[in-house]
Amino acid sequence: MFRTRLSLAFAALLALVCVQAAFVYWGAYRVNDYARHSRLTSDILSELLDLSANKQRLRAWAMQRLMNADAVPEVRERLIENMQRSATALESLAVQDAALWRELAERDGIAVPQEVHQLVGVSELLKDNIKAVDARLKPLTPLEPGAEFAVLWGEINQVFDMAKGRDLREVLNGAIDRQRLTVPVARAATERALAALREKAIAMALITLAAAIVMALSLSRRLQQPLDRLLAGTQALQVGALDHRIATGSRDEFDHVAQSFNAMAQELQSHRSAADAARHDLEVAVHDRTRELSAA
Repeated sequence: MFRTRLSLAFAALLALVCVQAAFVYWGAYRVNDYARHSRLTSDILSELLDLSANKQRLRAWAMQRLMNADAVPEVRERLIENMQRSATALESLAVQDAALWRELAERDGIAVPQEVHQLVGVSELLKDNIKAVDARLKPLTPLEPGAEFAVLWGEINQVFDMAKGRDLREVLNGAIDRQRLTVPVARAATERALAALREKAIAMALITLAAAIVMALSLSRRLQQPLDRLLAGTQALQVGALDHRIATGSRDEFDHVAQSFNAMAQELQSHRSAADAARHDLEVAVHDRTRELSAA
């Protein structure tokens, strides 16, 4: 019985530890989603800012090219390449962010923000615009004397700023503004999730510790009492109290030991009684024989 109780106690403690581990894993998984969202948001903002900055540099290059300044084609190619790389990275990040939001929506029942879907469209629009800008600037040569700078510059700006009837300045600046607002919100959500996970993990650890202490005290008490009875029995035998018996009735392993101890004590007492009786008979016989010899 005691062995069963001990096994059940260890099983319960192991179950608590497993529950705690599962909870920590689940919480870490959720926090990881928030951390991914925060990281994606920061990366998206970084790519948008890089693309916007390179676009302005390319616009400045176009003006220098028209004015016959030092504007070599290699600079244009490098800027176009950087913009294409940013647009590709932005599209990939937008797709990842949209997939993450869909996962959160399915799991937590939250609505996917509209700007998440808009960002995917913005990245596609920017890629198309970069191709159009590259095609327009490749044949660009210094302005001929007497040519209308304002007309040509207006045409180039139209290519830079418009795509599929949409003003890319508003689109790009709007996306940047939204991401600037989203980044601190995402970071705050990650910090809140981490704080909640930390608090719940500490609470689970305290519950497990309290359960372990309660189990240890209970087992110690259940173990100490029968051990004290067994110790008292052995001490009684040591001083010769063979009539001492250990109380039984607990129906566990200690009860079996106590029964064996009592049987041993009973047997020792029987042997002592038999030895005492034999010694007494011998003494009587010796006394009688001595008296007979004295009378003779």
